[in-house]
Amino acid sequence: MQNIRDDKGLVYDIHSYFAADKFGGSFQVALQTKNESANTAIEEVLKEINRIRNSLVSEDELADAKSFLTGSFPMKIETGARIAGFLTAVEFYGLGDDYVDKYPSYINSVTREDVLRVAKKYLDTENYVLVVVADQEKALLKEEYK
Repeated sequence: MQNIRDDKGLVYDIHSYFAADKFGGSFQVALQTKNESANTAIEEVLKEINRIRNSLVSEDELADAKSFLTGSFPMKIETGARIAGFLTAVEFYGLGDDYVDKYPSYINSVTREDVLRVAKKYLDTENYVLVVVADQEKALLKEEYK
């Protein structure tokens, strides 16, 4: 998604994440763009998702993601309230008492092939919910995005 912001300059901010739960969840992409760029930004997000579904991510992309996930992990448990919430989730999801210790090795064991396999299974650019908050007169959204 970074190329949509950095290379193409289409958005002010963009991020994606999984909102996982014990019984399902969603993959979400949120972005901020000019009304006039809305169609192009949506198209580029869908292209990026298709790229991840249809080809291996680069070694650099995977390394950056691993570095981010392992490097930001301590911030998830830096206060008493966060520790309590985190440990509650570990118990709820049955991740095991050693999850905190094993988390970096779990992340670092992910391969490019794993990413492709999971993307093919869970990321679908044909069945999705699209929410656009925009000035409809200026955005001129394509009919398929309304």
